[in-house]
Amino acid sequence: MSAISDLTRQHRFAGKWTLHHQCWEWTGSKGANGYGIFMWDAGPPKRTCTAHRAAYRLFIGEIPDGYEVDHLCRRRSCVNPEHLEAIPLAENRRRRDTPSGKRHWNGKKTHCKNGHPFSGANLSVDINGARICVTCRREYQREYQRARRS
Repeated sequence: MSAISDLTRQHRFAGKWTLHHQCWEWTGSKGANGYGIFMWDAGPPKRTCTAHRAAYRLFIGEIPDGYEVDHLCRRRSCVNPEHLEAIPLAENRRRRDTPSGKRHWNGKKTHCKNGHPFSGANLSVDINGARICVTCRREYQREYQRARRS
């Protein structure tokens, strides 16, 4: 990336947000999920990215491998670099809000519903960040296989 292309990106970026309280509200195009969309490279091929990731890259720096950019203000349309933090994927999943807008209370649980600890070798995390009790999962798989054989 040249300094000229970064300056061009910053200039294009600056015209796509307005100040809303302390947040920089993205006024450019948005995806169905509420995140802003920014044309990073005009191409070819064209490359887009989410606006908050573009803001982080333009004003803070590169996003480390394995990290995601989290909104500290909890507003998906905010692109204020002071409200953005690069964090590991698992931490971002833990911080994720529920549809009701409240932090997910399951993140505070230390044991599964059957009393097994959510720790060490008994803890697995699926691709969506959900914690899985390995002991319960194995028992479920055994019961499922028994039922299939019957």
